[in-house]
Amino acid sequence: MIKFLSKSDIPKYGKYIFLLFFIFQIGFRYYRFEKLKRDTKEMAIPTVSLVQPSYFHGNENVTLPGTLKAWNEAQLYSQVSGYVKAWHKDYGAEVKKGTVLAEIQVPALDAEYEKAKAEVASQEAKYQLAQVTANRYLSLQKTNAVSAQAISEVLAEQNAEKAKLIAIQKNWEKWKALVNFKKIIAPFSGIVTQRNINLGDFVNQEGNVSDPKTAVPLYVVADVHKLRLFVSVPSTFSYLLKPGLKSEVSIPQFPDQTFKANFLTVAKGYESSSQTVLAEFELQNPEKKILPGSYAQVNLGAPVSSPYLNVPASSLIYQGNSIFVAILNQKNTIHFQPIEISRILDSSVEVKSGIVETDKVINHPRSSFLEGDLVQVVVPRSGY
Repeated sequence: MIKFLSKSDIPKYGKYIFLLFFIFQIGFRYYRFEKLKRDTKEMAIPTVSLVQPSYFHGNENVTLPGTLKAWNEAQLYSQVSGYVKAWHKDYGAEVKKGTVLAEIQVPALDAEYEKAKAEVASQEAKYQLAQVTANRYLSLQKTNAVSAQAISEVLAEQNAEKAKLIAIQKNWEKWKALVNFKKIIAPFSGIVTQRNINLGDFVNQEGNVSDPKTAVPLYVVADVHKLRLFVSVPSTFSYLLKPGLKSEVSIPQFPDQTFKANFLTVAKGYESSSQTVLAEFELQNPEKKILPGSYAQVNLGAPVSSPYLNVPASSLIYQGNSIFVAILNQKNTIHFQPIEISRILDSSVEVKSGIVETDKVINHPRSSFLEGDLVQVVVPRSGY
């Protein structure tokens, strides 16, 4: 039968209750002290996460900016000086080879052409007369009615008139060619991307010089049935540029589409200031909806198999001109191992020498770590 203490019994047993409470407090505080001691020891040992060096096998990709240009582009200038008589094609017009784009009025040139044409007709008449005279003298040669000297003179005169005719014909052909230059003609089929003339503008071989400060070509015609894509590739990725390489191209004007471009060629030299090499790709444009001059994002990807181990760039330690990684020993202590880098990639590096595949490399090592420091390994939570 349980007997409960009454109010009169509390003074009698009070010292025992106080003693029990005192013993409980001492035990509880000792437990807290020991727990704090253990936790402090554990927290005094830095925690680290590990990464395993590995060989890279698979596709390597890099995204670079590129510029699209017309497959062929012609800047058309005038070969004669004159005033714009008419222009027939405006911006964006599709033209065929030989289409007349504009006409130039050159009255002085027309006069010179007609003069040269008349000189040809006059000289042809003189040459025909020289031929007739020579033939008559030759027919009289057998009758001894004319001397050999006279025959030689008329033959020489015939040859001289023939030479003059040839010279005058060449001069006439020169003026004829210049007259043809009064028409600005499309050299190939394409679209007009620039028209820099208006009626009455004065033009010459420097372009439209109505305003000398802005001398520009009269027309620019571009062939855009396919485009040339130019990409400056860093030297570290130049090994990707091989025959058969295909790239994916994104263009801001078409956010929901990607295009394919085929590798054409690469410049045989690096740009010294940027250490990049210029690569050229071919992009088909049958609908002619992609305009030359567009900006593009080019994704280059190719299967590679590296002979060097790969570690995250976040595991590197820089000390002066040397590069190290922190390796975890069997006793959970740190050793700083010097390495030699072969290639720096996007978020990782290829290590040429200094580590092996079985090494345990510390990721994100602290700057306060020293050789031989004791650490404990933790596994980062998913998504960390």
